[in-house]
Amino acid sequence: SEPTFVIPGYDPGYATPPPSSASADPIRGSFEWDLQRNYKLRWESLEAMKGWMKVECHDKSIEFIKKDIPARHPSITVWTETRVYVCARQGSGGKSAYQQKKNWTRKIGSKRTGCPCRLTVKTYPGTSEVLGFYKSDHTHATGDDNLKYMRLDAETRQEIENYL
Repeated sequence: SEPTFVIPGYDPGYATPPPSSASADPIRGSFEWDLQRNYKLRWESLEAMKGWMKVECHDKSIEFIKKDIPARHPSITVWTETRVYVCARQGSGGKSAYQQKKNWTRKIGSKRTGCPCRLTVKTYPGTSEVLGFYKSDHTHATGDDNLKYMRLDAETRQEIENYL
């Protein structure tokens, strides 16, 4: 029983908020932050995400291409990498350098329609889990009507060659 020094009528308060009222808001851009916001898709790994993406492309007859995204700033430590995949009908970069021939008529119109469909995927330090934000709206037909604009992957090309 040590003697304590007490000033009558003085309450120093807490140096830090008590545990029951501590702020539980996660850091902006962190795994928890993104999970509470728009990143509703969740995979165990990047391989699982790529498998999901392959099934999505097959089911809707669409294709995703990786968009060039600048690297994150070194001071950002709450996520490791962001990958953005866009619908191939949007295009992954700037304006094409190709100059169309003026009098040519085309059987198939331009592939680029400016489609807003995009999949944003983020990886985080300390976990192999991956979160994704998927905007699935397309400004063009999907399914069989989109097949003429799609590129054949290497597996499909090999399968066709085996039939010939």
